[in-house]
Parts: sequence; C-alpha cells; structure tokens
Amino acid sequence: MGPDYVVEYPTATVPGLGVVQTEMHWYYNPGPQRFIRRLTFRNGKLAQVESLGYGFHVSDRASCNISTLRHARTEYELIARCGEPVSKRVEWRTPKPTRRLETWQGLRPVLVQLWLYHLANNQFRQVVTLRNGQVVDIESRSAR
Repeated sequence: MGPDYVVEYPTATVPGLGVVQTEMHWYYNPGPQRFIRRLTFRNGKLAQVESLGYGFHVSDRASCNISTLRHARTEYELIARCGEPVSKRVEWRTPKPTRRLETWQGLRPVLVQLWLYHLANNQFRQVVTLRNGQVVDIESRSAR
C-alpha cells in the first residue's frame, strides 16, 4: 500500500547550478489506533523514519475551520483536513545565529513554505508557515 501523501522540495541550492539536494516526505496514516509515520528521503535515499502522533480518519470533504487549522502540526494534516491551500509560496530564509560563535556564513538558508487559506465565515486569511514539513506559525491577515 502506497503512502497517503507525498511531497518533494529542494533543500539546497548553489548559485549557477540550481538545486543540488532534494527532500521527499512520505506520510502513512493508519487511522486513529496507530501513529502516523513520516519517511524522509534525501536525494532518493531513506534518511529518517518518524512517528508523528495518532492517525485520524480522513473525510471525503475537507471541512476546515480556524480550530482545525490551528491544531494541524504537519503538511499532511493540513492537506488531509483542510485541502490544498489557495496558494503556496516558497522562500529561502537564513536563520538567526543562536550562539555568539555562529556566523552568518556558517548558517545555511532553510526552505520555508507559506500556505494561504481562505476559511468560510472568517474575514481574515490564514497564512501557515511550514519548515521541514512542520507547522511553525499561523498568522491571520486582513483580506484586503
């Protein structure tokens, strides 16, 4: 049986060469009695297997509200519970140094995804920030 959701994106680029490393996430949702598993492949090789909490039943119709959005922890949960976002944007961001010894040159940019959702009965758009497939922030923005 194949994965419930698969996503692939670049994780490293080199000026002049373009993408030099990719990462792929395969999600398996066995239902509410067992844990969701995420397999991470880097450049086509299995690099990590993770358990992400209990699975869930996937509805035929996504019924997304602000509570559902705020409780989603992964890209798979967002897609399964809320459907595809209205838009997706990808940015490379350089993390801020966490220790004095780190320099800007030593920090590699990380891929950040910004997913936009328009929820029914809500005048604000919801911008979900994902890093490495995990939800790291949700922000309400005026629809204007």
